[in-house]
Amino acid sequence: MSGCGHSVLTKISKLIAFILSLASFQGPGEAAEYKSAQNREKTAVPKSALPAPSLDSNSEYLKVFEQFEALQSSGQREKLVSRSYFQSLSWIGRTACINYVCGVMKTDSCRQVLQTGLSDEALVVRDHALRITIASGYFNAQEKKSASEMVIGDSRNYRKGRPFWIVERAREFLVADSGGSAGR
Repeated sequence: MSGCGHSVLTKISKLIAFILSLASFQGPGEAAEYKSAQNREKTAVPKSALPAPSLDSNSEYLKVFEQFEALQSSGQREKLVSRSYFQSLSWIGRTACINYVCGVMKTDSCRQVLQTGLSDEALVVRDHALRITIASGYFNAQEKKSASEMVIGDSRNYRKGRPFWIVERAREFLVADSGGSAGR
């Protein structure tokens, strides 16, 4: 396997591990509820009876990356940044699309897919797009600030008036960037 291929697989496996950690996120109230539910369900299936998760070529993330490679090699790379194609993917596919486009395509394409990701229906995709927006050199300080403010103002990032982690990430960026306070 070439060094580049190994690097891509390493990055993919790290991203999959991150996505799995996001999928298991529990807020303070959910953790207490989980513990009481766990005590009630002592008759659950033992973990040894469950199949181990596998990260092979059948995983959705790798399938999506293969689709991207096929589009790239067939000259249809602009399809990757189209809003309709992006929204037709699962949330895992949309995070993969952000990673792929920002990793191999020009700055304008990355900026376009990140803007689409920031307004996505899935919280995980919005969070991923915000993290990449803040961390990348594709956006200037004002654009990063605008993206963070957009996240803070998006009602989908709150439940019962309480913010999800994406709002805290945006606030942390705004505080670090301006040295002031940020709030809703």
